[in-house]
Amino acid sequence: MEAEDFLARAIGIERAGCAYVPVDVDLPKERQQFIIDEADGKPCPEGTAYMIYTSGSTGKPKGALHTHLSLFSLANWQPDSEKPLSASSHFVNLTSFSFIACITDLFSPLLCGGSTFIVTNETKKDLKQLYNSFCRNGITNVHAPVRLAVLLLENYSELHRYCLCF
Repeated sequence: MEAEDFLARAIGIERAGCAYVPVDVDLPKERQQFIIDEADGKPCPEGTAYMIYTSGSTGKPKGALHTHLSLFSLANWQPDSEKPLSASSHFVNLTSFSFIACITDLFSPLLCGGSTFIVTNETKKDLKQLYNSFCRNGITNVHAPVRLAVLLLENYSELHRYCLCF
């Protein structure tokens, strides 16, 4: 599923008061099927917004339920009080939709009139192209996996103002 499709569907599901389970298409097919099968049979308490599967320290993924309130609280969370969320907040989504950081990347700017920039997988693999896309789109907030954040900061030190690692 394309990123734009995911965001539109997630917003629709949220507005309808329902829940979703994001499944990363880059996972092995067996793991995807396990998540789909397990989520299908799992009861969903009232108020559940989404269920994200952990990596499974035991080797078996575990579904973690999150409520609409927790989605709103996480999306509203901003670690840097000197940079509050506003209409000039421009986030970039670099993580899988099945990773919790995706919630802040996608929903936080929507709560304050800001924007979310969704990069292609091809762009994510080219550091210079990725950095240039940040500059072109006025990105103000970057939540990156640690390995990618290190590479970005080593090559583009001015990003230290925007990068938050997970």
